[in-house]
Amino acid sequence: MTDRDNRPAIPLTDSAGAARWVCEELSGYPMAGSCRPLLSLIIPAYNERDRIITTLETVTDFLEQGEIDYEVIVVSDGSTDGTDELASQFARTHPRVRLVAYRPNRGKGFAVRTGVATSRGRYVAFIDADLAVPISVVGAFLEALQDGYDIVVASRHHPESTVAAPPPWKRRVMSQVFAWLVRRLVIDAFPDTQCGAKGFRADIARKLFARQQIDHFSFDAEILFLALREGYAIKEIPITLYYTPTTSIRPIRDALLMLRDLFRIRLNAWRGRYDRAASE
Repeated sequence: MTDRDNRPAIPLTDSAGAARWVCEELSGYPMAGSCRPLLSLIIPAYNERDRIITTLETVTDFLEQGEIDYEVIVVSDGSTDGTDELASQFARTHPRVRLVAYRPNRGKGFAVRTGVATSRGRYVAFIDADLAVPISVVGAFLEALQDGYDIVVASRHHPESTVAAPPPWKRRVMSQVFAWLVRRLVIDAFPDTQCGAKGFRADIARKLFARQQIDHFSFDAEILFLALREGYAIKEIPITLYYTPTTSIRPIRDALLMLRDLFRIRLNAWRGRYDRAASE
């Protein structure tokens, strides 16, 4: 078994064409000469038909009202429920939004890596499609990044964080056990590696995600593990959590995959695979 699933991802959209079109549409905005927005916001999505439009409306409204120069990249991770079609329709009337879609389903880590690779912003962030972490976190991300931090991590365990709508007890137990395993097996610098929102300087995001080996949910821990090894300045920020039910988490199967991937992170580091990836 290899560390990455080498099955080809089949593109369903013309990403290059979409990027050129967005570039032309940005000609009236700041930074038009370089066609480089301030922020690239990545939204990984797997079978999110029921909320993708609401999410995109909320996200674009916030970014427009904040006068943030942005692009939104929806990465459909092998969706089969019509998410692609809905996101594509939204993008036709919102030129700063574009869709990247592929099949088969490869995992959230693969989706975020794909979004980072196609991003053009000065800063890159990702946020979950359910907006359990409110889109307002982007303002805090940009403030910290412009203050000189390399990476900003939303944390549910920050002393100032609050929970407006808590997850069910099974999800809380699963999260606590995984956090304990991360601290024992990978890194103990952060109490919450798995919160679904993080921001990066674009050059650093590309360096880290180019070395990423984990395609599933444990990729957050892997990216922070690599960032700490490089000595990047990382800031944790508080959030208000709004849990919303999701069907993309399969507790037993995903818990086993996440545990396996934590061991793989350590094994990859011991074998020097991250060092080799950095030199390629």
